[in-house]
Formats: sequence, structure tokens, C-alpha cells
Amino acid sequence: MLAEGAREAFYWRQDALSNRKMPNIHWLFLIQRCLVFIILLWIKFNWILAIVLIVISPFLHNGIYYWSRNWIDKEVYKKCWFDQSTTSTAWSTKLLKPIVRTIGFILGLIGLIYLVIG
Repeated sequence: MLAEGAREAFYWRQDALSNRKMPNIHWLFLIQRCLVFIILLWIKFNWILAIVLIVISPFLHNGIYYWSRNWIDKEVYKKCWFDQSTTSTAWSTKLLKPIVRTIGFILGLIGLIYLVIG
């Protein structure tokens, strides 16, 4: 998730630099994530762990994305990890605000602790 967030930061930075719009490939990112999830489930992945990872991943992915974009260009996403896009075309951006991502991460950590202890 972290590497994917950084990769997307560099991809969308090209959009900001160029005179032409980069293709909107959010659908490709979604297919990639779904394929990884399907493969994990196919090899008898733990359902509780799958849910925990789904809840934790937006915090990690979006956080590293905003942090990377700020590292590339200090003028964008000045709140770094806890910033929010106003120009994204991803449907999930409206839903996954920084507070929602943080709460999901905390709940996911509780789930991971439960899995390790229990």
C-alpha cells in the first residue's frame, strides 16, 4: 500500500506538470487491488485479517500519497499525511476524509491486536 501510494503520487504529479491531462486510471488501480484481494482469499486468507487490512489500507495509502506529493512539491498537500484532495476524480475521496481514515486505522489496529492475542 505504501509503495502504491508513492507511485500514484508521482503519476498524478505528472498530471499537474503537463499541459495535457493524464488518463484517469483509477479503474486500473481498483482492478489491481481487487486482484490482490482475490488472490489472498483464494489461498485461504483469514477473513478477519482481510477486513482489518481493508480498513487500515486507506490511512496508509492516502497518507503516503499526500506525504509524497508534498515531498515532491511543498506547495501541495501542506498537511501531508492528513491532507485531503479537492481535485481527485476517485469516488472514494469524498468518503475517506482524514478523520475517517484515522478512525479506520485505529479500529484496524485493534483488530490486529485481537488477532495476535486471540
